[in-house]
Amino acid sequence: MTSNNTPFDEQLIQKKKANHTIEYQRFLKQEINETQETYYFCVEGKEDFPFYSYYFDRKYRTKNRKKVIGRSKQGVLNLLAVFEEEPSLYNFYKGGILFFVDKDLDPNLTHERLFVTCGYSFENYLCDLSTVYDVLQLYHLDPMPTRQDVQKKYKAQLDQFCNEYFPIMVFVKENPSQAWVDKYKPEICFNEDWQRKSNAKSDLKKINEADLDIEAYSTNDIRGKYVLTFLTWLIKGYLTGSEKNNKELIKERFFQKVQPIQALDDYFKRHIKEAS
Repeated sequence: MTSNNTPFDEQLIQKKKANHTIEYQRFLKQEINETQETYYFCVEGKEDFPFYSYYFDRKYRTKNRKKVIGRSKQGVLNLLAVFEEEPSLYNFYKGGILFFVDKDLDPNLTHERLFVTCGYSFENYLCDLSTVYDVLQLYHLDPMPTRQDVQKKYKAQLDQFCNEYFPIMVFVKENPSQAWVDKYKPEICFNEDWQRKSNAKSDLKKINEADLDIEAYSTNDIRGKYVLTFLTWLIKGYLTGSEKNNKELIKERFFQKVQPIQALDDYFKRHIKEAS
């Protein structure tokens, strides 16, 4: 037994490669419930867990779950590698171990026990007209805009958002560094109507769509954090008072109202006992 009463051999940790040990030791700090079936959600960051947790609750409300933060995509993959090297570790849990990562720029990343988002990241699943309208209904607006009016505004702003951000994403892909990604955050480059800010205009001119090899695009090709900012600004346009500034509540409501995700449903069915 280890010091936190988890049923693992301490020598097993020492056998692992150095880059695996960090994630594995972090995982061992989880409290193990010996009497209840618990599912461990291994995710990249703290924002990923509520998204998958809300979705999980739709069909598996009685299941217990805990988050395991890998702190990065590689952290999740490192932890998965530990379990794959020692498959018997899976048997120590009455529930199961679930692994979630964003696709990002890795179109060929696949593994039976790993859920990989269909788009750039999990936030891309939120960019849907039905989701937007369902979120607005939670605010009980008076008057409530018609679905047709919401659709018109959503499409116009989405087109403008994609026109501005897809060239940026192509540029980031060709210049893959965190510095470039941070440089083109929406709040830095644009106002809430997706007009270029004066201090960003000269810089953005350098990213000329005509100079880039751009094929047909969709919101799945755009970084999820940018998509979530777009959706937050869209919803804020309908709100007043304190609700307008509560970004966390807007985000939470998008997590609650995301449309069915077939790939995620299939993943849960494969890895959750007595899946319904």
